[in-house]
Amino acid sequence: MPLTLIGALMGYATLYIHSMKGEQLLWLLAFLISALVLGFYTDRKLFLTGLLTGILQIALAMFVHISFVKIYFLHHEEIAALANQNAKSMNPVVVIMLLDIFKGLFMAAISGLFALVIGNGLHRSLNR
Repeated sequence: MPLTLIGALMGYATLYIHSMKGEQLLWLLAFLISALVLGFYTDRKLFLTGLLTGILQIALAMFVHISFVKIYFLHHEEIAALANQNAKSMNPVVVIMLLDIFKGLFMAAISGLFALVIGNGLHRSLNR
């Protein structure tokens, strides 16, 4: 459960980051930390565990983004512009949800890969 709380922390942190690249770097750091923890404490199904942990982290971050949508739009002008373009056909909150879901699935797969690679590496080095 504590690993999924990283998602809530990331949600709050990404509210105030102005660039998507900075946000992506923070997520990669969070996924690396999660992969290290999973590598130490999990020995089976590393990819699946990392994938599910990543999905829960993204879900919590999405909840934070939706809860503070005005602050999120203030610091993410490109997403606010996209939401304004689709305002007649789609609620801006739905735009955030769709973007976070698609981005989240991709990044959760990266989290699973990190957990698999790092976990296997840790198990090999600890078993020597």
